[in-house]
Amino acid sequence: MLSESEQRVPSIKELLEERLKFNEPVLDHLPDAFASLVSSTSTFSSFPVDPLPVLRHALRISDEACYLSGDTSAEVFFLYWSTFVCADLSFELSWYTRRGSLAAIYTAAGAVLISRL
Repeated sequence: MLSESEQRVPSIKELLEERLKFNEPVLDHLPDAFASLVSSTSTFSSFPVDPLPVLRHALRISDEACYLSGDTSAEVFFLYWSTFVCADLSFELSWYTRRGSLAAIYTAAGAVLISRL
């Protein structure tokens, strides 16, 4: 058994592939699930489609993948804001950019899975 320091950290690609594999058993139901997810449930909404639940889901998956792959930018990000230190904001932008890009990739991969049905 490997010690904690010797354990291999999975790559983001491996983590997202593994997450997409979780969808395979329910692949026939995914179009209906996504349609239900984006359908507006608010009676005050004038839009028939609400993309926020899908965006939240994709961002949650991408943030979790970043965390599990050893991304430490979140620690730096929260340290920066909690201590109000003036520093280079490039780490803040990379935090958002990384997660936004991965969310787009994850969503596109999910759309490809659905389109193959």
